[in-house]
Amino acid sequence: MKNTLLMFIVGLCFVGCSSSGPSITGTSVSDDTPVSGQKILLQVYSIADKYPMTHSWTASGGQFDEWDDTQYWAYWTAPDEEGEHTITCAVRDKDDDEESYTFTVVVSPRALEDSLVDGTVLSLLKQGGTIGGVWASTDDENAYIRYLSSTSNEDTSWQGAFSAMDVILDPYYFTYTLFGAPHQGLDITVLAEGRDPATLTCETCDEADVINDLAIDVYDPDVMWVGTGSGLHWYDSSPLVGEDAWVTYKTERTSDLYQGVSYTYAATELGVYELDGEDDEPLFPGDSCAVIEVENDDETVSVWHITGSQVCENGVALPVQPAAVACSLDADWNNTIWCGKYWWDGVAWQTPQGLEDYDIVESVVSAEGLVYFLTASGRLLRW
Repeated sequence: MKNTLLMFIVGLCFVGCSSSGPSITGTSVSDDTPVSGQKILLQVYSIADKYPMTHSWTASGGQFDEWDDTQYWAYWTAPDEEGEHTITCAVRDKDDDEESYTFTVVVSPRALEDSLVDGTVLSLLKQGGTIGGVWASTDDENAYIRYLSSTSNEDTSWQGAFSAMDVILDPYYFTYTLFGAPHQGLDITVLAEGRDPATLTCETCDEADVINDLAIDVYDPDVMWVGTGSGLHWYDSSPLVGEDAWVTYKTERTSDLYQGVSYTYAATELGVYELDGEDDEPLFPGDSCAVIEVENDDETVSVWHITGSQVCENGVALPVQPAAVACSLDADWNNTIWCGKYWWDGVAWQTPQGLEDYDIVESVVSAEGLVYFLTASGRLLRW
């Protein structure tokens, strides 16, 4: 009887102390019907008795962003080949026990969409980060700022008809603040989630000035750059600044601002500047209306700008120019440069099918890789 009881107790210990391999408790995918070249986010949630857990990602096509085996998520860019593709995440525990999950996504070819927003779009702004959409300011009845992505097209809680915008993300509370300026006037509206609207007035601007662009400084989020017809100004919201919050930095027309890796750039009538707080010479001289910075594969950067109605790379005009040079530059998922409706393939300028008859004044590539086009009449298109 004692031996039987002892064996029963030992058996209970084995049952109570046994462990199981990893168990996948949930999954998510940002878009399971992407278009070619679109970036999506995939996540696998799991638990295990034996930590640490590692994750391994494989796919039937496409390309992953860099990842390490501690990540339960991965960013994947769809290939050019349309059709069904599979993406698998294998989860392993300390004992090398494994469970896996396979996502199935259907990749479609890109096509031009022309029924996105009712009313006239005044300006576009891309959402920062690894993946995201764009904000569009419209002149419709309620003037809500609209958010668009591959899976969303809806009004936000922000209101205002703005020709220039910038948005900053609070990394602690994960809330956004929008700064918007209308086509005329010196007032900048500040719309913070959970707060009443506020107004900043450019005190160093000319009375008849026009605000062309806004940009929060790359390193100091208390500083906002304001590009106007009269010059380049900054506003410092730090509580230590006091009455000298507004400063005129340059007295030359500033058309465009861009937040790069190390600098905020300004395109002015005298050239392109790296805004580091020093009153230095332009990086590239000449009347400039647009500027962007592109990170190269070798971790260097290239500055592209439009000067004298020519698209330039690091101060040198390309040997071939678009048929029509819009004062707009952006780069897509392959560091391909867009100027209005044209994209540079390294040899010649190409145009997506269906855009031939449109007068495009601005192109914005979202972080997920969709290209948004603003026409001269204020119509919004997407490719």
